Amino acid sequence: YRMDHVPIPLKKVVDPPPGILPDEEILRMILKEVRRIKAEKKEAA
Repeated sequence: YRMDHVPIPLKKVVDPPPGILPDEEILRMILKEVRRIKAEKKEAA
């Protein structure tokens, strides 16, 4: 998004090499791990 909250349309430029996860999948994995760690800390408190 721009600073005035207007979305910038994007399109895929190239396909990733075989075996490379897309950014969306990597971010989901990171978020899942962060939520797991936060839940563990919450249970320990």
